[in-house]
Parts: sequence; structure tokens; C-alpha cells
Amino acid sequence: MAFTRAATHTLLASVLLGAIIPTLSTSARAQAAPGEQRRAYRIDAGGLNAALLSFGAQAGVLIASDPAVTSGVQSPGVDGVMTVKDGLAALLRGTGLEALPERDGFRLVRVPAPAVTQLNAVTVVGRAGATENTGSFTTSSATVGGKTAQALREVPQSVSVITRQEIEDRHLVSLNDVMSATPGIAIFQGAMLSSNYLSRGFAIGNMRVDGGASVYRSFGADDDMAFYDHVEVLRGADGLFGGANEAGGTINLVRKKPTPELQIIAQAQVGSWNYKRTDLDVSGPLTENGKLRARGVLAYEDKDFFYQVAHSRRTLGYGILEADLTSDTTAYIGASYQKRDSSYQGYGLPRYATGEDLKLPRDTYLSGADDKAVKTIVNVFGHVTQRLWGDWSANLDINQENSRQDRFDHYFSGAIDPLTGGGLFDAASDQNERFKNTSIDLSANGSFGLWGRRHQVVVGASWERFRPNSYGAKPSNRGQAVDDIFTFDPDDYPRSTDFIPMWYQATDIRQSGLYGSLRMHLADPVHVIVGGRLSRYDYTFTNQNLNAAGAVQTSSVTKYQDNNVVTPYVAATFDLNETWTTYASVAETFKSQANSLQGPAPGSPLDPVTGRNYEIGLKGEHLDGKLHSAFAIYQIERKNAAVRDTAYPASNAGNGNTCCFLPNGNIVSKGFDAELSGELAPGVQLTASYNYNQNRDRNATGGSYQPLTPKHMAKIFATYQLPGDLHRWKLGGGVSIQSATYVSGSAFLRNADGSLSKQSTPYKFTQPGYAIWNAFAEYQISDNWAAQLNVNNLFDKTYYSTVGYLDYGNFYGAPRNAALTIRGRF
Repeated sequence: MAFTRAATHTLLASVLLGAIIPTLSTSARAQAAPGEQRRAYRIDAGGLNAALLSFGAQAGVLIASDPAVTSGVQSPGVDGVMTVKDGLAALLRGTGLEALPERDGFRLVRVPAPAVTQLNAVTVVGRAGATENTGSFTTSSATVGGKTAQALREVPQSVSVITRQEIEDRHLVSLNDVMSATPGIAIFQGAMLSSNYLSRGFAIGNMRVDGGASVYRSFGADDDMAFYDHVEVLRGADGLFGGANEAGGTINLVRKKPTPELQIIAQAQVGSWNYKRTDLDVSGPLTENGKLRARGVLAYEDKDFFYQVAHSRRTLGYGILEADLTSDTTAYIGASYQKRDSSYQGYGLPRYATGEDLKLPRDTYLSGADDKAVKTIVNVFGHVTQRLWGDWSANLDINQENSRQDRFDHYFSGAIDPLTGGGLFDAASDQNERFKNTSIDLSANGSFGLWGRRHQVVVGASWERFRPNSYGAKPSNRGQAVDDIFTFDPDDYPRSTDFIPMWYQATDIRQSGLYGSLRMHLADPVHVIVGGRLSRYDYTFTNQNLNAAGAVQTSSVTKYQDNNVVTPYVAATFDLNETWTTYASVAETFKSQANSLQGPAPGSPLDPVTGRNYEIGLKGEHLDGKLHSAFAIYQIERKNAAVRDTAYPASNAGNGNTCCFLPNGNIVSKGFDAELSGELAPGVQLTASYNYNQNRDRNATGGSYQPLTPKHMAKIFATYQLPGDLHRWKLGGGVSIQSATYVSGSAFLRNADGSLSKQSTPYKFTQPGYAIWNAFAEYQISDNWAAQLNVNNLFDKTYYSTVGYLDYGNFYGAPRNAALTIRGRF
């Protein structure tokens, strides 16, 4: 039945998109030859490879070249309004090269001369920001370190990019999958299936899409990768563009954009635990001149989980329309839709009161047959790029997301007695949640001349508003004692399914900021970057208790704000040669703690807690950009965090704010990152990383500040396209290795009636270090079709992907599983 439903969705998608495919195909065949449109170009004199990359991005054309021909060649640059063909001619003046038009773009060859043989094209320089169809595990540029695409070597912080090729080869379906594969990232799965990404001992709470303003993710939203070309991750503080946040870093999701020619990608997948999925991705021009382009993605997923009874269905849709409105104005608008109807074990597994593992089977499911969460996310977005004068341009990004989730589930409290298996209390949770998320970002960038050199500027403003609210029910039969966890069946504990709201909570978070950065070209190899952000942060939280009729019984409001918060940024880069660049940077971010008051009562708000990232590093670009390397040493200091002031009694100072605290928290995190990504040798794509981190609270005794961040992490994955008669085969695999993690604390035991006792017990439990191996094989059936097999957890390692608390929050990692993909490209 599930497979029939998936097939039906795919058939409907094919019929709907099939109606526009003939139009796209006709438009693609009739598309004007490249080089006829006039645009404004401003590219400084310098290395030809960088100039070609910038020109290809501005013109939206493909340029093929031979690295042996272009390496070390200098370009005079180009400045003015002209056709693509004339712009390329100006860019190549004096290089001894010329650009020959082809159906897909241009091909660079030497100007014919006696005894000189024309070289064939072997490398493609494509549209900036897109990694699909490159076949590479690396890319030349990223947006996450700024507001425009920058060469990876020019970003003076640690940046990793998971390209479209790596997403497909490794079968990375969700953002959780991608982050699991990203260097230096550990995942902590919290209650309610929320995922927290840990970097350098801190959470990554800052997320951007297409380089725009920060967006908040609702109830642990796990984005599907069907909508995205690639994912960029910056590790460390990002207060310049991120605003209020932790010092862990920033995730930038880069959406799929329409392609200049017709492209159709269709795939079907089957796998372990009744996994079934179908995807259809259609892209191309809608007009003969190619000025109007579109892309649409439809997907349907139906699967079980490795634990018993649980099931999930997901429906996805994405559409984007891109247009060259004038020779100087480009815009796109789009929307996405996600709906997931899933069984729900949001609180994981408990442990013994001593912290020891219960050793329950991995397929244990402690939620009821009716426990589920139905989530819907609707996103609408838009972007405009306006070229101003010279190389100056302005960018506007708008993002609006509305989400809802209705969930009904079990949760637990208490600790389990090792002798009896009792001590746990099972309760019911019934909530209706709604989220509204709006962000706007306006920026301008360009360059100016001074001291005989060009210097780059970025200035902008951003505004975000996040409004989650929820109604919750309190069933009358909640909090029932569990006699024995080993015989516990949630369905033996019946409870009312009538939703009668008993409380209402609403949060309103607004933040805005002005930012700017200046990149000064002091000498041929030396750049200095200075910048800063001026931020405002407002927080309001409303909590209401309701009676059975829905009337408000009690209500409280918590408000606080931070104004005129400045986060500076300073960095420098030095090009050692054409291969290596070294850098140093100091970046800062902040997080509000104005609801914590400093004594004496009634108290005054504490200043924001700051996170400052000091980093020095070395980045390399090898084999004409096919391979990138990066090495970094860092130290993060998180200062001024609130700690209880024992000189005053704890009290509520009104408006939900509490007293009294001192800004004495002092966290330090330090470590080392090493990464290699791209084509290591002909046919070999590789991503390999090692990350070391040590974090602690200087004002505490013993232990780590964030012990769920492994001290050692290594992640390796490689593929090899076999040569000769075996060229249709591509084989690969990899391993993720991490050292031990742990949690510790103390918990209050519960009385027989479920109330908390005054007796507490300390606990500490550990997930030992482990290695998870994966394997990959692909066979090219024909020019258009390929079959791919992925096997994860190849040796079926039993481990906890997250260790949480005594009474909940412990989640097993998935057992060995496999997925078979049939993919067609047209």
C-alpha cells in the first residue's frame, strides 16, 4: 500500500511537470547563443583563473579552459557595459588566449600561431554558487563568510562545504545527515526530536539561507536536501552577519537555482525498514532568450524506523522562478512546502538511577501506537540583485516561514531502580505549536580605488522576527508509575485523547542590526579586513494558565532587551605564493542574558555574554583549484556568563526576570582543525578531516564545559572512478571516528506518588569512543541512468548517538542499513 501511494505521487508529479517539459525543451533549443546580452562588468586586474571565475558568475555562462594554459597567467581585467563576448575578449587581452563560443558557453584556446597546437577543454568554470554537475567534493567559493561569494582561501575562518556531489554519493537526505558528515560537528539529539549541532564546544544556533539574514528553525526542523545545492558551515563566532548567538558557528543553506539549459533528474530509492522515496527535479529556461528560468522539485518519502511500530511519511515541494529583469537587475522568487506525518519517540530512552545503561534492545519503542507528530512548513522567499555602477551592486533577501506541529506523545520522569526496574513515571504530552519566522536583509558591496589599489566594501542592515506559540493539554491521567521498565508497554496506560488546552505560551523575538566590513588590499599578497555590527535584541515571553473552558486563570510576561551591542571583526590574510594563504582573525558574537539581574534587588540587567574566536590558519588551493586544504588553531573565550550570586537570596524580580547574578562565567575552548577536500588524484574524490577540541569552565573544578563535544573527531570519505574497461563503476566508502563523550550531574529521586523527594543522587555516564564505517558503489547503466548502493554502519556497531539524562534523552544510533538508488539525468 505504501509503495503504491509513493508511485501514485510520482506519477502525478510526472504528469504535472510533464506538461511544462515540452515548453522548457523548446525554449532550451531556441535559447540565444551565449555572448549576445549586454551587462555591466567590473573585474580588477589579477590572476586569470580568479578573473574567469568572477566573470562566469556575473555573466551566468560556462567557460571551459585547460589549467596548463591558464595557470599563472595575468588578466588586465574588465570595466564597462558590454556583451559577454566582448567582455571575455577584454578579459583575455594580452594573454595569448581567445574564447570560442560553444552551445554550452565558451571554450578557451590559444591564439593560433605556427607550431602551436590548440588544446582541448578539460575544466569547467561555471556559475558561482552552484556545485551540482561539477562532480567535485569541493568548490572554489562560499558565501557563509560574507554577503557575496568569496574564494575559500580568502575567508579568514574555518569553512567546510558539503557539495551536491557529496550529498548524492553519500545519500545525505536530511540536514542531520549532512551535519553528521561535516568536519568538526557533533550532533546532540534533544527532547522533542530537536537536533543541536555542536562545534568547538558550543551550539550552532545561527542559520542562513542563500547568505541572507539569520533564520530561526522551528521545533528542530530537519531540512530535506531535495531543495538545496550545497551546505556551507563556518566554525567559530559569526557576530558580523549572525547577530545574537552562540560562538559555535553558522550554517548557510544554498538553494537549488534554475539552470540555463533544460535539466531533468528523476530518482527512486528503496532501503532498510521499508524505506521508499521518489524525487523529480526539472529545471531550465522558459523563454527563448533564457531571461526567464524556473525549477521545480517534488518528492515523497515513506519509511519505518529501526525501532518498533514507528512510521513516517513526508511530502515535499519546491519551486523557484528566476529572471533577468534588465541588464542590471536579476531577481528570483520561490516557495517550498514540507509535511511530515510521523510516529514520535521524542524523549528517547531512560537509564538506571546510577547512570548505568539499561541495555534495552535497539528496537525498543517507549511511545504508544497513537503517539505522533504532524508537522507542516511553508516557506516563501525572494531575492533581488541590482547592479549599481562599476562593480557595485545591492542585494535584497526576504524570507517568510510559517510552521505548525501537532503532537501527542509520552514523556518520562524519575530514575529507574536497578533492583526492581521501577521508579519511572510515564506522562502524556499533547501540544499544538505554531511558528512564524520573518527575515529581511539589505546589503551593498563593491570596491573603490585608493593608494593605487582596489579595496572591497560590504555594508548592510538586517531584521528578523521569530514568533513561536503553543497550546498544551494536561490529561487527567498523567504521571502514572511504571512498575517495571522491562515489561512496560505504553498502550497499557490508556489516556484521554481529547485536546483540552490548559496552558498557552508565546514568544516574540526581534533583532535588528547594521553591519559593515572593509577589505583593504595593502600589498599584492596582503589583505586586512575590519568590520563590525551594531545590534538590538528584544525578547517577550507570555505564559498563561487556562481553565477547562479556555479562560485565562493566571498570566505572566517576561520582557528584556539589549540595545547598541557592538561585535567587532578583525582579520588579515597573506598570500605566501599561488598555492598557500595564511591568515589570522578575531571574531565576536553575543547572546542576551538581560533577564538575569545583578544585585542588590530589584537588580539591573546583565550585559550580554560574549563569545570571541581567535584563530590562525593556513589554506591551500592545489591542482588548479581541484583540491583544497585548511589548517587552523583556535581559542574561543565565552565571558560574562551569569552565575548565581550567593550574597543575595534567589528571587523573582518581576516580569519573569530573576535576581541575583554575577557576570563571572568564563568558558574557554581551544583546539585544532585540519581538512582536505576535492580531487586527490584522477578519478579520486576525497573529504578527510581531523578535529581536536578541549573546553572547560575556568571557574569550575574538573570536567568539560560541554562534554558532548568529542575531544577527537575524524571523518573520511572517498570515491574512485575506475579506469579503462571498468569506467562505469565508482566505488567508495569512509569512516567517522570520535572519542568518548559523557554527561554528569545529580538528579532528585521520586516518591511513590511521583513527587520529587529531597534525596538526590549524583550520576555520570559515558558513551565510549567508536568508529562507524560506510560503503558506496555506483554503476553507470547508460548515459542517462545509474544505480547506486549505500551501506551505513557497515559493521553494525551498537552505540548511543546521544547520551542525555537519567530519565530520558538517550538515543541509539541506527543499526546497519542500506539504500538502493536508481537515478536518471536528462
